[in-house]
Amino acid sequence: MPVKGHCPDAPPKPPMCELPPSTVVRKGSYPPCRKQTDVVGMSVDGESVMMVFGGDGYDFRVNGDKHDIFLQDTWLYQLETKQWVSPALMLPNGTDKFHPSKRWKAGFAAVSQTEVLLFGGCKSDSAGGVLDDLWLLSLHSLELAEWRRIPSLNAPAARRGFALATNETHLVISGGKSVTEGGNSVCLTDTWLLPLSSLKANQSAEWVQGQDFPGACRWGATGSKMVDLNGGGMLALFGGRIKIGRQYTYFHDLWFYNFQNNSWTLAGAVAPLQARDHHGADVIQNKLFVFGGRVNDRNSSDTVLNDLWSFSLQEGWKQQESEGKLLPAARFAMGVSARVGSENSRELIVFGGESLPGSTTMTTHNDVWSYNIATNSWTEVAPSHCECEALHADNVSGCCQPVALAV
Repeated sequence: MPVKGHCPDAPPKPPMCELPPSTVVRKGSYPPCRKQTDVVGMSVDGESVMMVFGGDGYDFRVNGDKHDIFLQDTWLYQLETKQWVSPALMLPNGTDKFHPSKRWKAGFAAVSQTEVLLFGGCKSDSAGGVLDDLWLLSLHSLELAEWRRIPSLNAPAARRGFALATNETHLVISGGKSVTEGGNSVCLTDTWLLPLSSLKANQSAEWVQGQDFPGACRWGATGSKMVDLNGGGMLALFGGRIKIGRQYTYFHDLWFYNFQNNSWTLAGAVAPLQARDHHGADVIQNKLFVFGGRVNDRNSSDTVLNDLWSFSLQEGWKQQESEGKLLPAARFAMGVSARVGSENSRELIVFGGESLPGSTTMTTHNDVWSYNIATNSWTEVAPSHCECEALHADNVSGCCQPVALAV
């Protein structure tokens, strides 16, 4: 009869590879391969960078074994020099909580070229670990950054997998998945706004509820900022899915939330692309670009995509054909962002994600790809390096040791 549960005589697992304190800058190593994060284009010290935080990935034990973990690391990828750096994080006065906790499926939005807001996410596989904290990341240089928790009043329910964007005056979030007091998962349709003017130090930010999303409830949608024909800002919400019983329904409708009028509108053009969730999206020259994603819950190669589509208010939907043969691997739950802070701001950047069939420890990526909308071509900026020696290049002698084989 098989024994279930913990065996007291089982040898303890080797410890995880040690990392330097978050107050120390790291150079020469790669971030762990991951999914369910996002990336944000930023610019500091005159360089275009891509910011990555957290997600679901894996690291290594000292004997070389892989271990699936939720992450809480902050990384910058320098698009000009093609180098990764994990900046040293400043310690705020009077607190030891100087960066967000481990999480995946959080929301990110740029406030400026050197500042990014983070809201929510989840610290567990189930929705029971959803979060409702709000943080502001400020880049002081390529090697020094600061996370600051923003106290807030009238905060929205904790959630994950929601749409989020900013305009010049407000942060807006909508939808996602949360949990009831009884511990059951619940889909959300609420919309909330936060004035960006309230992000000043030592000031509480107060949320205001907007009009509920009128479409079918969903999570895993993307939120991106566009400008309407009158010059007003709006949140473009695309895709997502919902599970009813044992069946998932995927969406490919596009909705606009008007910041000024506090109203939702369904885009008139029928989306010709496949319904999907856990895709990536961002806006370049007021065109919404949508890349990849997942179309069903099977663990098979036909589940994930690597197609790229654009939507403009004038032209509607258009598939972006690549002039070259080089394409990113099909994937879902990757980060997608427009490049900022340079003359090359006509590039869409893709980072990480997971290909199928596979799993977090087998087929997640930490590669970087760029799509140039002027030349309609993909470039592999940096291939994936998920091996232990790459993730711990600054301490490989104290980690990444192979398991000794029994004689």
